[in-house]
Amino acid sequence: YDLLASEARLASFLAIAKGDIPARHWFRLGRAVTPVDSGAALISWSGSMFEYLMPSLVMRAPAGSLIEQTSRLVVQRQMNYCANLGTPWGISESAFNARDIELTYQYSTFGVPGLGLKRGLGVDAVIAPYHDVGMTAIKVASFGSAVNVTLGLPFVRTSPDHGTALDIAGLGVASAESLVAAMTLAVQLVERRRTGRTPLR
Repeated sequence: YDLLASEARLASFLAIAKGDIPARHWFRLGRAVTPVDSGAALISWSGSMFEYLMPSLVMRAPAGSLIEQTSRLVVQRQMNYCANLGTPWGISESAFNARDIELTYQYSTFGVPGLGLKRGLGVDAVIAPYHDVGMTAIKVASFGSAVNVTLGLPFVRTSPDHGTALDIAGLGVASAESLVAAMTLAVQLVERRRTGRTPLR
């Protein structure tokens, strides 16, 4: 389990930063690529959203890097693959509806065929867009226009998809598009709740 497109990337980075292993370890992580659309993406073990994007929760991929390109391409590939299946996108590792002899739900990796080395990726799919990884994927797919909606509250709560965006504060590159989209959706949700008739647009 030594692929750059996996959690091994994060483990390697942290171990190097702590001085536990030499920096050359980073360059020993597997970098095999696979064709995706008009580009090439790093191959992972399972082709799951979690595997590709989890390290991005704490590590930034430099713009134009193979890791950044991979993130964009695999999110788009997930979206296209799931559209062909007629399902939402976000295939990842998850518990699923199979039990062992003690009636414990089983856990496995699920991914997109062609992105992972694991055999049988096209046999089953579990849509499991965990919040943090799901939000990372949304940021990759549509940073400026997606909206985060918190469900299960007694009031409407929406927010821009990019969180605080402290990394771009003061650089003159921020856009109000996501904030406006969040506010517009909040108004639509309140109106829909109030009347029960207003469709979302």
